[in-house]
Amino acid sequence: MAAGLLGGCGESINQEEVAALSGQASALYVASSRLWKSATIPVCFESPTAATETERKWVQAAVEETWQSVSAVRFTGWGACSSASKGVRIRIKDVGPYTLGLGKDLDGVKDGMVLNFAFSTWSPGCQTTRPYCIRVGAVHEFGHALGFAHEQNRADTPSSCTSEQGADGDITVGAWDLDSVMNYCNPRWTGDGMLSKTDIEGVRAAYGSGGDSWESALSTGTTLATPLRSQDVQSRGAEESLLADVTGDGLADLIVIFPAKGEYWVAEAQSGTAAGSFAPLRVWLRSPLSSIHRYLAADVTGDGRSDVIAFSVASGSWWVAPSTGAAFAAPTLWKSGHGTGSAAQLVADVTGDGRADAVAFFAASGNWWVALSTGSAFGSYAQWKSGHGAGSSAQLAADVTGDGRADAIAFFSATGSWWVAPSTGSTFAAYAKWKSGHGAGSETQLVTDVTGDGRADAVVHFRSDGALWVAPSTGTLFGTYARWQSGLGTALTADLTRVLSGDVSGDGRADVVIRWLK
Repeated sequence: MAAGLLGGCGESINQEEVAALSGQASALYVASSRLWKSATIPVCFESPTAATETERKWVQAAVEETWQSVSAVRFTGWGACSSASKGVRIRIKDVGPYTLGLGKDLDGVKDGMVLNFAFSTWSPGCQTTRPYCIRVGAVHEFGHALGFAHEQNRADTPSSCTSEQGADGDITVGAWDLDSVMNYCNPRWTGDGMLSKTDIEGVRAAYGSGGDSWESALSTGTTLATPLRSQDVQSRGAEESLLADVTGDGLADLIVIFPAKGEYWVAEAQSGTAAGSFAPLRVWLRSPLSSIHRYLAADVTGDGRSDVIAFSVASGSWWVAPSTGAAFAAPTLWKSGHGTGSAAQLVADVTGDGRADAVAFFAASGNWWVALSTGSAFGSYAQWKSGHGAGSSAQLAADVTGDGRADAIAFFSATGSWWVAPSTGSTFAAYAKWKSGHGAGSETQLVTDVTGDGRADAVVHFRSDGALWVAPSTGTLFGTYARWQSGLGTALTADLTRVLSGDVSGDGRADVVIRWLK
């Protein structure tokens, strides 16, 4: 078959081959340079007739119930093509279904996709099962239209699968997937038109999940359970996401913020058999603030409920909207001039008095400045440490020693090195390396107690494969790291997800929540 011509009919394989392949994990083969810039993709038919209206509706339904229903992708139009039509242009023809390339290569290309409705010449056995054949053919070809190559073209394809065909991708999501609708070696033709687990992971990684959903992976103490998915259209477009116990019930709640409108919405975490899920979002505060650089959440008042903090890097201003347990009170200025020009801002209880304090880090000098909370304001700021973490990739504050005081942690991405300066309650003590080689190249680093032993652990997330690794704290160092989950929030670009952590189930162990931004 010519290069760029991607067919949709797989060869059959015998049962011995199926058995040999069935142990493979899930994946998808993506041509990243051919992904559409927008997840909204026009579709039209070349010279449609009234006689094919039913079949065209089958195609539309098949695509909307698969690729579109699980991701941010939206196929629009579905009418007749004009000479200037963009997007995917479909010709109905009695041949094997195919596309003239992958992804945006099809944009505006006449007859860029060909589908078969008649099956008189090609695959006449489909005449008795036309709805099925039309559906599965459409699902496969629209996979190509989204930029996904044949799974069997991957370099890690087992030798027992010898059906390579068409253009290749350049990014693999997970390991090779026998069950993918894009795999000719799938024992079910095109997977019966049903997306595999990682077909779903792959289309979300490429285009997002819709911007109104999140996934909660609960900690068992040694691993993360299968994620639970929640969705709320009210969260769509929110630029900031936080996870903290704003009600005081011991469960971390989801906070989404719309800075331009000054809106703070909360989805309260549920307990019992509903653990890991959230109640519908509702507005807790409408109060716009200007020139805000960062939003944080922590209990700065000491009443057991997390409050929302807004920081302005230009003025070093810290605004606090205290939680009443059912809403956020109007923001008030707790401190100005603290952390002006700082590279990172943190809110954590460094003294152990039950109130979270304001911490500012300066990258060039590795200086850490702290303004202690009085319960109604942040007091005078003072330098607690110098030279700690200069040039580091990330700075965090959490109680890794287990003494009730948050410590200063610096992470260096190139080496995966973690340096800790323990809090004495009035300063950060000498820093020491607690771990090396953990999380080098990771996109997200968290320090949170996923084991439930009272000590915060070093957690990293790799966006490209959704792998989450944990190095538990012993109180004096971070121990051996291990993978706790894979395929969690896999994303090909940084603007699709945020990784959050907090105890959403109330069992004393921090869980991981992936918030989909698009």
